[in-house]
Amino acid sequence: MRQMVVDAFQHPFRDPQAVRKLLVGAACNTLPIVNLLSIGYTLRHLEQVLEGEEACLPEWTDFPGLFMRGVKVFLVGSVYMAFPLLLLSAGINLFLFSIAALCSAALEPMAQVHLARTGRVWLAFTLPRVWTEIKLVLGEYLAALTVWYGVLLLIAVVLSEAAPPLLWILGSFIGFYMYLFFASLFGRACSRSRVARDRAS
Repeated sequence: MRQMVVDAFQHPFRDPQAVRKLLVGAACNTLPIVNLLSIGYTLRHLEQVLEGEEACLPEWTDFPGLFMRGVKVFLVGSVYMAFPLLLLSAGINLFLFSIAALCSAALEPMAQVHLARTGRVWLAFTLPRVWTEIKLVLGEYLAALTVWYGVLLLIAVVLSEAAPPLLWILGSFIGFYMYLFFASLFGRACSRSRVARDRAS
């Protein structure tokens, strides 16, 4: 697991064109709506990692396709994030809200992986399918979740001390890098479910 995390952290910088690709992604990530290109690029990267194509980051091509991928990722993430809030607004107590929020946070990364595998938004909401994929790689997936949310918390603490102009610049670059880290981490953790599924078929 340790090596998987190290590889996920280092992977974006192993591309000979890493600086150019990262700068393009960070630039796109500075503006609302335009940042859907960066998010879509991440989904393309996740698709590659799941298929074992990890040598280089994707090229910045097919911008309409990247934008549509970004819309799909945003939709899936928004629904999983909104579900606990809807329950809270419906009057559930704080304890049940916390349970729902934890469940959504745990399921959403695999839902994004499922989206990368199929390209179909609605399949990301079929919870039995998502849970089946998680069970195939439960150990790796729980470890990836722990690392992912731990790193997010650390970054939030660090950036909370930055002044607004610096926060905007750092947030754009770090945010895009974290997109790529997410794709590299969960792509590696979840690729084994594809192998297990292929062997079972």
